[in-house]
Amino acid sequence: AWFLQLPLLAGATTDLGYRATFMVLVSLVDLAFLLFLLGRLGVATAAAWLVLVTLAGQLALLRLDLVPAVLAGAGLLLALRGRASASAVVIALGTAAKLWPILLFPLVLTRRGSRLRATGVFAAAGVVLAGASIAGAGLPRLLSPLDYQADRGLQVEAVAATLPMLAALSQPGYEVYYSVFKAYEIRGPGVPAMLQAASVASVVALVLAAGLLVWWWLRDCPPEAGGYLGLLLVVLFIVTSKAYSPQYTLWVAALAVVLFGASRVDPARHESLRAGLVLGLTGVLMLLTTTIYPTYYGAIVGRNEHSRFALGALALRNSLILALAALL
Repeated sequence: AWFLQLPLLAGATTDLGYRATFMVLVSLVDLAFLLFLLGRLGVATAAAWLVLVTLAGQLALLRLDLVPAVLAGAGLLLALRGRASASAVVIALGTAAKLWPILLFPLVLTRRGSRLRATGVFAAAGVVLAGASIAGAGLPRLLSPLDYQADRGLQVEAVAATLPMLAALSQPGYEVYYSVFKAYEIRGPGVPAMLQAASVASVVALVLAAGLLVWWWLRDCPPEAGGYLGLLLVVLFIVTSKAYSPQYTLWVAALAVVLFGASRVDPARHESLRAGLVLGLTGVLMLLTTTIYPTYYGAIVGRNEHSRFALGALALRNSLILALAALL
């Protein structure tokens, strides 16, 4: 929320001025990550990030999600290189920006000798950030995102909404509406069942993630496996969620480009073919997401001559991210 107030502090007094200032701020964050990649992972990795951001279109410029995405990417790279305490701080900052980067915290526990220190650093950073939030807006505001997510319906772009959205093309009884959660959601036959399926899938994903983490620790935490495990945790969070806002694909992009870069600078421990395949799939995901939003979004939330194509792109995108989860 403080980041969103920066354009106001910079003197933006109109909608257009706010938007322009916000785009400048996000571009500076993007530039910082680009330089981070360039200095640590080389020109090819920086170029790959430029391509992914370009494929993201306006999502990279007009969404706050670029901030936690690049923090998570930086945290992942630091964790893979054994810099546990630095990674813990960066991941804590990402968690403060948007909750999901906390999924990467187990990766900072790579080295046995530094696990206690890294956990203490993460906890201390979390206490400071949570304390600042409570001081600025109170405890209810700090906890409100959890309630907000729990009460949401089935967003039209969610993986669980794919079948109802396709059925709505030819069957009556479905309604796409703009909810109080500032998102388009669907209701109709089978939607409660899909919501229940998403809840069950999230529990299954949690058990799977816990099992893989334990297996990774028992195998002495190989860095390459840790990188793919971190990306898998984020992808599982997306595919089992009741929502899949288009900017979520930025989360995947930042982590995929770090894995690609690691394979280029450390080929002995990171296989380049795997990393290149994951990066390529992520690029297609980004392109399909931009096709869905904003290009054909009107044909998804409404009905016109482009709806069949738009919903086909949505189904393909959601199938592809499931395939990516299986590959990871």
